[in-house]
Amino acid sequence: MWRSVSIGIGGIVLLAWAVLCGDVRAQRNVPAAARSVLEEREKLNATVWHPEQLAQQRETSITWLWDQLRLIEKPSQVAQEIVCEEWILPTHANHEVLGLGITRQRFSPPEEGKQSTLSKAGLLEWLAGLEAAGWRLRESELHHTGFSPATDGEAAVSVVGFLFHMERAGVRSALQGKAEIVWKGAPVRKVRAQSIRVKTCRVIRGGAQPAFVRAGTFSRREKEFQSAHPVLLHDLDRDGDVEIVLPRWNRCYDNDLAGNTPQLRDRAFLQHWQPQEECGLLADVNADGYVDYLTVVKAQGLTVYHGDAIGSFPHPGRVLFQSNQIQAPLAMTAGDIDQDGDLDLWLTQYKPSYVGGQMPTPFYDANDGLPSFLLVQDDGRFHDATEAHGLGQKRWRRTYSTSFIDLNDDHHLDLVVVSDYAGVDVYRNDGRGHFQDISSSFQPNRLFGMSHCLADFNQDTRLDLLTIGMSSSTARRLDSLGLGKADRKDYQTHRAAMGYGNRLFLATESGFVQSPHNDQIARTGWSWGTTALDVDNDGDRDIYVANGFRSGKSSKDYCSQYWCHDLYTGNSKENQNLVPVFAESMLALNQGLMSWNGYEHNHLKMNVGEGQFENVAYPMGVSFEYDARVALAEDIDGDGREDLLVSDYQFLGKGFQSTFHLYLNRLPLENDWIAFTLTPSPKHQVLGARVLIDTNHGRQVHPIVSGDGFLSQDAYSAHFGLGRNGEVTAATILWPNGETTELTQRAINQRHHIVLD
Repeated sequence: MWRSVSIGIGGIVLLAWAVLCGDVRAQRNVPAAARSVLEEREKLNATVWHPEQLAQQRETSITWLWDQLRLIEKPSQVAQEIVCEEWILPTHANHEVLGLGITRQRFSPPEEGKQSTLSKAGLLEWLAGLEAAGWRLRESELHHTGFSPATDGEAAVSVVGFLFHMERAGVRSALQGKAEIVWKGAPVRKVRAQSIRVKTCRVIRGGAQPAFVRAGTFSRREKEFQSAHPVLLHDLDRDGDVEIVLPRWNRCYDNDLAGNTPQLRDRAFLQHWQPQEECGLLADVNADGYVDYLTVVKAQGLTVYHGDAIGSFPHPGRVLFQSNQIQAPLAMTAGDIDQDGDLDLWLTQYKPSYVGGQMPTPFYDANDGLPSFLLVQDDGRFHDATEAHGLGQKRWRRTYSTSFIDLNDDHHLDLVVVSDYAGVDVYRNDGRGHFQDISSSFQPNRLFGMSHCLADFNQDTRLDLLTIGMSSSTARRLDSLGLGKADRKDYQTHRAAMGYGNRLFLATESGFVQSPHNDQIARTGWSWGTTALDVDNDGDRDIYVANGFRSGKSSKDYCSQYWCHDLYTGNSKENQNLVPVFAESMLALNQGLMSWNGYEHNHLKMNVGEGQFENVAYPMGVSFEYDARVALAEDIDGDGREDLLVSDYQFLGKGFQSTFHLYLNRLPLENDWIAFTLTPSPKHQVLGARVLIDTNHGRQVHPIVSGDGFLSQDAYSAHFGLGRNGEVTAATILWPNGETTELTQRAINQRHHIVLD
């Protein structure tokens, strides 16, 4: 949810270190004004938040268990330390084949005749049998999602969500579900329970050979920015494959992975590079048919570097727009909103919370950040048209992603805005570049918005909208306890929606509705980037989500402190008295002793049909335990399978550092496919276009957009899986203004490079 202005997107922890803390060892000596706030928090812990404090005492045991499991491969070694004489496990399951050699077992809740009750000795014997068969624990998660305090005659009870990734020769399994712990006695560091009952469980199993293999890692070099977002994909040299561009490191990786000697050749991206912010966009700004690079150069403003026919940027940057209000630019999208033949821009900013002792207020509808700008182009010049074109009211959002896209098929580019501390805002274009706020038609639209993607997820030929946000087990636990401050009942009202997680809005004839199966994709963790891909070319869209915020030495979670105290502390105005309050509360976090939504694994949600999804990330080899941010999908090596580019964002004590990993898809190529790469021309702006194909299995659609992924940009390409014995009977480009271009290039199992006059 939070980011740094000058060093990167490091968020609260970095801000607390760089802006709030100074020397963290000195923060124990807080000023009197700050001390009174901290003392008030302690009083609230003893009153309003007392049940949550009891939950935190029990969570100490859960944290201990998770920390131990992360360090070993044999769970029996940890189970020996658990005091519990009754383990209740479900035994009845239905078996399903999902495809790609992956199966699913879904166990029914334990009930008489369909459960197994084990003593501790029986559990250890069962685990020993698994380990003797070669099973090893590779990754795990434990989340304290529900709690009931002890009452007269009744013990305290916790509900814990679990995820275990297990492997043995030839098999990878992911076990996910919920367990109920009936506690025994007073809280202690280790788990001591009357019983542990597995309430729900499903097992996803696949081959031990991962579908994706790491083919390259791009790391920071000396004197480069620690944070290198954004990452951009584009066929700069027009040779039919996609280059990887890291502008803040001034690197472009020329792609020759399909050559006789596969390689990515590193060269300078800009010949006249200047230090720049974490926003960037590749688009043909001057409509000469060659893509340009847009960014905000530090202390100068919105700047364009014009490109040439061979994918180089030989000229110094030219400033397009300046404003002293541009302080923390983050996301950009481009499109011809008024159909005058040139591109217009929407530039958003992000104001980090905590800085200066301010917090976004209200946390569910904050409009108190730095302004966004609608920059309309006329004869090569850009002017601020935000207010005049209807986007002034909510321009102060703290926005992470945004896209111009035609959502209602009227051939005008609408605007999607996804913001932290708010959610989803959608604006309808009247055809002249003026916008009407229709956000209320997307319900529920509250979330800690990080990114989004657009794809036809239910195969009805309409573009759906997937929005990514933070899911919080702490928020769910506080809701189950009914806790909250009496003077902010609105915060309790909106807490469940804000902590829910991702939302998939399906397009219908009458508008957008949330998917009836949304729970299957909602709670992926503290989620950041996302991308839609057809991982196996079967003709439907799968979803990849990057997760995790800050992983420290322990999995102990800071989240309770945020939801109980930070959220209610201060308001939109800076208050220097609160700076040491936040620094003191984050002391252990800044020292790396604890986590904030740490060790959360990435998800690959396989589309299993009928609008439903299943997480197959671990069997496919793409779960990863590092804190991830960017997620991009593209067939980078040109073999017909979409690959993944994922960023790792590691806190090093003085800021976060970017690392990028390229994972190549090595699934057996059993299905057919076709792909198109579009090149802009003086007559056709590619951004906002759609590629449609008609096949012997139905119609598919793929948008060409910008600004959707988290601090990243997809290539101007459309990849379609065709299933087995696929055939493309028609291929069409639908331009933003409603014009169409029929494509004669329809040969399958090829990438077609489309260059238009």
